[in-house]
Amino acid sequence: MKNLLNESLWQVALAKIVPAAAGIGFVAIAVNRFTPAAYGQFSLVFAAANLLAVLAVGWISQAILRFVSGDRSLRSALWRVILFSLFWSAFIALVAYYTSHWIGWPASLKEVDISSVLFASLVVALAVQVSASAAATSLQRFRAYRNTEFVRSAGLLGLAWLAAYLSNDSTGLISVYGLSTLVPCLLLSLYLHRVIPVAVPASKAPKLLVVLRKFFGFGWPITIWSGIQASQAFMERSVLNDHMGALEFGHFISA
Repeated sequence: MKNLLNESLWQVALAKIVPAAAGIGFVAIAVNRFTPAAYGQFSLVFAAANLLAVLAVGWISQAILRFVSGDRSLRSALWRVILFSLFWSAFIALVAYYTSHWIGWPASLKEVDISSVLFASLVVALAVQVSASAAATSLQRFRAYRNTEFVRSAGLLGLAWLAAYLSNDSTGLISVYGLSTLVPCLLLSLYLHRVIPVAVPASKAPKLLVVLRKFFGFGWPITIWSGIQASQAFMERSVLNDHMGALEFGHFISA
């Protein structure tokens, strides 16, 4: 039991350390192979997308961690919950995108030439990453979680290096991050769906709406707190970008 616990801790530790190192490498590629201004714009868009992802599915990920390991009947609904996370986060992203452009706030985001589809894709990628990681952790599939993070990290660095030859603006960075995150995390979700046995037949599985109501009742306070923290990061970047300009802000945020 002790060896199993130590192995699990190592799996989780590696799943945190390797992406952190890849993130540092990604910043280095973004600043040196793209431009500091492009990285500054990416950082601003990422903060906005992360805020929306937290608000859209933060309550789902927290509830997955809380309930799924102890309630085996919920496993039959897990795949549907993750699919809901995907479509719900896409809807939230598109509403926020068009509302922002309609009211003209925040002005810093309007300066970034990014399509609604690309922005929504980044939000969806972050949302699926949160949900799938929570599911893998709750189901104690630590090796699959670690492998997913390894693939995501390698994809992030490899695609960023390749994209530097194709594009030198922020859309390239956003595309790279979204693609390298969304694909591995969707594959992780599909893997969990196929290999995890369910405790009840499909006909007796809990209704998705019932599960979501239960998840929301538990997770909404944590989502509010997490949303406040994520909004601080976004507002900070937005204000700095407005006052410093894209180039100087890019140098500052990458330092």
